[in-house]
Parts: sequence; structure tokens; C-alpha cells
Amino acid sequence: MKKNKFNEKFNNWPIKKKLLFSHGCIIVSTFVFIVILLCALVYMENRLVKLYEGPTTNIKYSSQLYYPQIDIQRAVNRTMAEGADQIDETYPQLEETVNEDLALIDDAYGVLKDNLLTDENKAVLEEINNMLNNEVTSYREQVLAYLKEGDFEAAREYNNTYYKPAVDDVKAQISELEEMIEATASSYRQSASVTAIVMVILGVVVLILITGIAVRLTMKVTTAVSVPVKELTDAAEIMYSGDMSAAKLIEHVSEDELGVLAEAMRGTMNNLDAYVREISETLVQIAKGDLTKNFNEITDFLGDFASIKESFVYILREFNITLTQIQETSRQVDTGSEEIAHAATDLSEGTGEQASAVQELAATINTVADMAANSAKQTQEAYENALKSAKVAEEERVQMQALQDEMHRIMEISGEIEAIIITIEEIASQTSLLALNASIEAARAGDAGRGFAVVADQIGKLATDSAQSVVNTKQLISKTVEEIEKGDRITEMTASAFENIITEMQNFAATAKGVNENAESQAKALGQIEQGIEQITLVTQQNAAASEECSAISEELAARATELDSLVAKFVLHEG
Repeated sequence: MKKNKFNEKFNNWPIKKKLLFSHGCIIVSTFVFIVILLCALVYMENRLVKLYEGPTTNIKYSSQLYYPQIDIQRAVNRTMAEGADQIDETYPQLEETVNEDLALIDDAYGVLKDNLLTDENKAVLEEINNMLNNEVTSYREQVLAYLKEGDFEAAREYNNTYYKPAVDDVKAQISELEEMIEATASSYRQSASVTAIVMVILGVVVLILITGIAVRLTMKVTTAVSVPVKELTDAAEIMYSGDMSAAKLIEHVSEDELGVLAEAMRGTMNNLDAYVREISETLVQIAKGDLTKNFNEITDFLGDFASIKESFVYILREFNITLTQIQETSRQVDTGSEEIAHAATDLSEGTGEQASAVQELAATINTVADMAANSAKQTQEAYENALKSAKVAEEERVQMQALQDEMHRIMEISGEIEAIIITIEEIASQTSLLALNASIEAARAGDAGRGFAVVADQIGKLATDSAQSVVNTKQLISKTVEEIEKGDRITEMTASAFENIITEMQNFAATAKGVNENAESQAKALGQIEQGIEQITLVTQQNAAASEECSAISEELAARATELDSLVAKFVLHEG
């Protein structure tokens, strides 16, 4: 339980604190190891110092107990060997040697007394000291006394009987003491060796523990850092490939920097996923022709993504406005084309009536010519027929004036149609520009904008077809206007001819009484009238053909308007 709490608390630490904690533990452990190692070295140093200052020094001074005994014994033997003749010279040397050796013995005894570690060693030392101070000293003094007196035989006998055995006993005791000191030194050496081994083992154990702690802390810190970094890296790679649903892969939760980063990455990827889904759904609706998306229902994108919402709102609004205008314009074009068709039909009917009247006028002129050729007696009748012809010509002139007015009306309607065509051209241009902008935005969106790019291409093609249809319609209307202008000129010529005919009819009526005298003039006038009638017939035929062509153009324009309206009808527009 405590371990879990510590792990949770450790995971929530900042990365800097984690690293400081791990490094601090490693440093403290290393410091502890160094302290233990130094303590072991100090302990071994103390043991070695004690070994040197204790048993080793004692062995040295025990030798000072041993070898002076030998040296004194040799000096005695040497004095005895020199004989009585040299006693004066050898005895002072013997005393000097004895005094020096006794000083060494006293010095060694004082050192050993202070440095011996065990009671057993001290007891042996005391026994040796007692022997030296009692038996050995008394025997040596007696030997020296015999030598000083020159009694070498007594000195030799006493030396061999008492002094030398006593010295041998002391030497044996000193050897035993040395063995005991050597044993103590050996125990000290063994203890130091064991201590060194224990310290090495302890150092290795502590080093292993420190290494284990360091490895454990390193693995813990590495896991605390590498696992969330691996999750974030995998999620970022998946997000880079275009999959915004990788937020579920980020499971790391903590209060350190990586936890904050993981939470930020999860929120970012969830927002992007929501944005992509909404953009895709909206583009699918647009691709299906559904433009009824409510602007207020689009999610408020955050930060720099807010421009995407603005672009969506702008595109939807412009699409609705543009397509609504195209619908309205197509209806206006359809209505105008119907009016042109009705006007063309009326013009065609008027032209037919005009042709019939011209045919009647031609028949009348032929009758008048025949009557003028046959008999001058029928002058009065010709006069009356001339008046009738003048009346008919006046009616035809009135019809021609109506035809002329209808031509002007057609030209005015053509001007209105041209204005509508210009408006449609502007709409097509704006639609093409809007499709281009939409294609650019779709290209920026990458794979997510392919569907929208298809819609933009279709709208661009629709705008191009609309523009081309407008151009064709404009050309047809221009041709119609030209033909109407030609018909208007011909009509004006026909009206002028009718006025001439009426004038001639009036002159003919005035001069009918003198038809006999002016028969040739009347025949010529009738010939001119016949030519005028032929010209009127030709103009009438041209008017009929122009009115039929105008009717066909209006039907084509109506069909184009219907096609445009059906294309726009594929889109469901926003009611607002």
C-alpha cells in the first residue's frame, strides 16, 4: 500500500525532481559506500598500527632481553678465555659490556611492561624479570667477583654450574615469551586479514546494493519518462499519418510535465478529430447538394481553426446567395424568352396578314392595268378602284407602322435580354471564382477536402457551361437583333413605298378623268407600282423568316434557362 502511494506520488513529481531524487540517492549511496570504505581503511590502519606498535615492537624488545644474556655470557667466556694475564684489560671491558647489556635489558623490560597486551605475557615477563633480578644477577655478580679476584677456575666452575643454567632458563623463558608475542602478532595479522576480507566483502555487498539501487532508480525514472514519451510519439506518428482518433492511445495520467503534455495532446487530437468529422459531414452534405446547414450549428473552432469555420460559413452563404440568384435569373430569362416567343409569334402573324394584303394589292393593280389597257371608258371605274386601292394601301401602311412598332419593341426586349445575359455572365464569373477559391481551400485540407474539391469542380463546370450558354444565347440574340434591325430597315422602306403608292394612288385618282390622255403615264406608274409590290412581297418574306428565327432563338433561350434552373434545383438551399 505504501509502495503504491509512493509510486503514485513519484509519478506526479516533476521530471527535474525525479532526476534530482534518483541522482541524489545514487550520490548518497556512493557517499555511504565511500564512508564505509574509509572506516574500513581506518580500522585496518589501526589494526596494522597496533600490530606494529604491539606484537612487532614486543618481539623487538623481547630480543633485547634475549641477546644481552648471550652477549654477557660471551663476554664472561671471552674474559675467562683470555686468562689471568689479561684480566686487567678484559675485566673493564666485561663490566662495560655487562652494564650496557643490563641497560638494554632494563629498557626492554620497561617497554614490554607497558606494551604487553595479555596478562599471561605480563606474568611471563614478571617471572623473567624476577629471575634476572634474583638468581641471574646474584650468579653473574659471583662470577664477576671470581674473575676480578683472578680465580678463573672457580669462576668457570660457578659459571657452568649456576650462572649458565640460570641464563639458559631465562633464555628459555624469553623464547617462550617471544613465542607468545609471535602468537599474539599472528592473531593480530589474522584479525587484520579477516577484517580486510570482511571489509572487501562488505564493500562488494554495499557496492552491489548501491548498484542495484542506482539501476532500480534509473529504470524507474527511465520508465516514468520513456513510457509516456513512447505513447506520445506513437500517437503523434499516427496523427501525422492523418488519423486523428489516436487520442485513446495516450493513457498516461500524471501531474508532471509529461502528464500535462499528454493531457494537451489528448485534448488537441480529440478537437482535431471532432473538427475533421464535422468538416467531412458538412462536405458530404454539400456534395449531395444539401446547402441547408445552419451556420450557428457549426462548432466554434479554437484558435487558428476559427478561420475554417469562417470559410465554411462564407462558402455556404455564398453558395446559397449565388444559386438563389441563378435560380431567380433563370426564371427571369425563362419569362423573357416566353415574351420574345409571343412577340415573334405576333410578328409572324402580322407578316402573314401583310403578305395577304400585298397579294390582294397586286391583284388589284393587275386589274387596274388590264382595265386601263382595255378601255378608257372604264376610267371612272378605275378611278373608284384607285380610291379603293389607296384605302387598302393606307391600311397596309398602318399595319406596316404597327409592324415597325413591334420591331422596336422586340429590340427593346432584346436590350433587356442582353442586360440579363450580362448579369448571368457576372454570376457565372463569380461562381467560377468561388469554385476556384473552394478548390484552393479543398487542396489545403488535403485528403479530407477531396469530396469538397469534387463539388467545387462541378460548380466550376456548371459556371463554365452557364457562361458558354450565355455567350451562345448572347450571340443568338445579337443575330436576332441584327435581323430585326434589317427587318426594321426593310419595314421602313416598305412604309416609304406604301406612302409613295398612296401618293401615286391619289395622283391617279386626280388624273383618272384624263386617263386617256395620260394612259402611257398611268401604264408606267402601274409598272412602278407592280415593282413596289414585288419589293413589299420580298420584305414581307424576310420579316416572316426573321420572326421564325427569333421564335426559335427564344425557344432555345427558354430551354437553356430551364436547364440552368434544373441544375440549380439539385441544391437544397437555406431558407434564410
